Amino acid sequence: MYNSGYSHTKMGLAAKNLHKSKERSCGYYMRIVLFFSSLIQSLIIVSLVLFLVYGEPQQTVEEKRIQELEQSYSRLSLENVALRAKEKNLTLFKFVLKKYDCSGLCMCFAFHRLSVRRRDPMGCLVQVWLDLLLLYMFRLEHFQWVCCHLVKTYSSRIKWNMSTIELRREKALLEERLDIYEKKCKEDFIKSLQGIPDVTKEFLKRVDDLFSKHISFQLTCEKQSLQLENIRANCSSLSSEVENKLQLYLDKVGSQITQTVGENAKCLTENKRLNEDTSWCIRNRSEIIEGNKKILKQTQQNNDKEVEHLLLDIRKLNANTNLLENSLSVKNIEIKMLNDKVNDLNAKPGVNNDMK
Repeated sequence: MYNSGYSHTKMGLAAKNLHKSKERSCGYYMRIVLFFSSLIQSLIIVSLVLFLVYGEPQQTVEEKRIQELEQSYSRLSLENVALRAKEKNLTLFKFVLKKYDCSGLCMCFAFHRLSVRRRDPMGCLVQVWLDLLLLYMFRLEHFQWVCCHLVKTYSSRIKWNMSTIELRREKALLEERLDIYEKKCKEDFIKSLQGIPDVTKEFLKRVDDLFSKHISFQLTCEKQSLQLENIRANCSSLSSEVENKLQLYLDKVGSQITQTVGENAKCLTENKRLNEDTSWCIRNRSEIIEGNKKILKQTQQNNDKEVEHLLLDIRKLNANTNLLENSLSVKNIEIKMLNDKVNDLNAKPGVNNDMK
């Protein structure tokens, strides 16, 4: 080909390159995209921090526990009513049976008395007394059975009442625990996580607005347009992927935070219950101490009175003992004097002969 030394005119794309310096470069659009991507990353980090502070509500365990307690309470009530009905029927049946036995026994006694009267009229009175004694023993046994049955019924009634009170108390504590749990989870955690889908939607909207505003710029490089389309697709897929993975992570962390909040509510209710028990124990202790002080004071007074009476008795006994010792010493002196006189009389033989 012929190539001259003169400059040739540039046609086509070469002519467009003269105006390329006046257009905005690809780095400008990349900076905008990176700015929005950093913005969404910061929003995601803030959402994660808020999620780590609060938890997701799970009320199934407490509700199941309350339902189980209600079912057990209703079942115990029905069993109590059924047992009382059976007990009444059994008591009535035993009473009727005892009545029939008593009537049969009385009839046997009557026939026996008639036969005894026919055979031995003289022993009728003794037999009547024996029959009355036997009837009295039967009545006494029946009375003892009724008393024992009443005691058992009263003890079972106290037991059922105590179990009912415990179930009601546990139900109230669980309801309070559930209220605390709902307040912690609903008011704090749910409201704080409502902005995550809004953030992703706003991010996608901003990306779409960005490309719609700058679509009027006819990029001369096909690679730049393809790169921007790839960036747009990557941003859309990134937002959906981040939202899905974030939701999974939120579910996992939410279960842990829910467990922590539940344990906190349980500790609060247990603390309240223990405080109530402690206050009751303190009141009961003070009452017991006051009662023991009164009993101790009364016992000391009674003991002082008894000791005083004993000391007076001991004093009287000591005085009587001294009197008896003095009288005994006087009697011993008199006995000694009499013995001396007797010895003197025995020592004089002339006197004895004269007396003879």
